[in-house]
Amino acid sequence: MLLLSLLLGRSPGARAEPETPPRYLGSETCAACHADQAAAWRDSHHGWALRTAEDANLLGNFNDVVFEGVGVRARFFRRGGKAYVETDGPDGVPRDFEIRYTV
Repeated sequence: MLLLSLLLGRSPGARAEPETPPRYLGSETCAACHADQAAAWRDSHHGWALRTAEDANLLGNFNDVVFEGVGVRARFFRRGGKAYVETDGPDGVPRDFEIRYTV
């Protein structure tokens, strides 16, 4: 076994890599077995760190509000039940960006 491990370039006792890489399972997967911990986490500052941009999670004003400052113009609005911001893109041309997550 030692000779085979050395020929394959692994140290003795090293585990083989999984065939499929690990993937994100989401917090609900853990909550199935850890309900108390999941409930405490959900309303903590960690649980609020990244959420989908649903009405309950959006704290900003998306009623066609314009922000201008430091050479930037941004307009926050809704279209089709979703939140958007119109502002400069990476190329400097203004366009609409859907708000998908809140931080």
